[in-house]
Amino acid sequence: MSRTAPPSARSCLVCSKILLARAGAAREGRFDVVQDLNRQLETHRRAAHA
Repeated sequence: MSRTAPPSARSCLVCSKILLARAGAAREGRFDVVQDLNRQLETHRRAAHA
């Protein structure tokens, strides 16, 4: 996944929450959580933005 979010993700509340949580986890060095949030984001994008 890219470091920047597409426009549909920026306007989606669920995407925004996942992206914010991912950024916080990355800042704290919790890369296992980052990977889990990446999977959640991809699953949500496929379901909600397809």
